[in-house]
Amino acid sequence: MLLYLFSAISGLLLIIVMLLNFYYSVLENKQAKRVNGIMAATGDLGIPAPSATTDRERGTLNLIPVPKKVKFTGSSYTLPGKIIFSVADSLKDEAGKYLKNIFSDEQIY
Repeated sequence: MLLYLFSAISGLLLIIVMLLNFYYSVLENKQAKRVNGIMAATGDLGIPAPSATTDRERGTLNLIPVPKKVKFTGSSYTLPGKIIFSVADSLKDEAGKYLKNIFSDEQIY
């Protein structure tokens, strides 16, 4: 009885996988036909990528979208008088070196 139940569930899963494979292959073929139709109608082989030579010459990569016109305004930020850091004992020396580079005052752990 248990063997029949297991084989029925396995068969049902196999049929579902086969039907999903068939369904998605039909969708893929429709998408390919649509793309080929658009390519034939426009006469282009694709959308050309924008040239990145100007960015390479400047030495910057545009990984984050930034407006082309940026206006810098004078601003300042003041850190509070006392900043408390909590680190593990094993990282105490490394954190001390890092904080010493940032802050010239003494560090208390």
